[in-house]
Amino acid sequence: GHEAQRRMMQSSVLMIGVSGLGIEVSKNCVLAGIHQLTLVDDNFADEYDLNANFYLNESKLGQPRARVCKEPLSQLNPYVKVKVVENVAISANNQVLKELVQNHTVCVVTMPLPESKLVELNELCRANDCCFVYSVTMSVFSQVFCDFGNEFVITDVDGEPASTSQIESVFNDGTV
Repeated sequence: GHEAQRRMMQSSVLMIGVSGLGIEVSKNCVLAGIHQLTLVDDNFADEYDLNANFYLNESKLGQPRARVCKEPLSQLNPYVKVKVVENVAISANNQVLKELVQNHTVCVVTMPLPESKLVELNELCRANDCCFVYSVTMSVFSQVFCDFGNEFVITDVDGEPASTSQIESVFNDGTV
């Protein structure tokens, strides 16, 4: 509704990781009309990225992923500010990360990080009233964790445990 759209237009998203999942989430945020998207990913584009990030091609190999993705994301919606923060050592404990979280309403992490760093980021987000979403995909496997703060209420309609699934086997029949 109208209220949800107003909140969306005031949202600022800190996107840590713009490989396949990160660029898809970033694209959807920009198309939805958030206020600002900040990309953090100093990893250099490699051949593996070409399979997942639709803004990368062979001419972009060796360049920082976030920097390469800024312009095409900006072109999707001229009302959304897209910026890149470079040279942020996500794995290090630094003041820059704290400042980044303080200026955003949502922090989305789509790259594998050590659990201790994820806990630290989540605590920074909680202390700064910033929602935290961690989601990674690795082939057919994925992991998701969301923390929307103390005021977020989940209504369980059936009282049943959450669904989970497990892959028992994966095979390759030799075809490409």
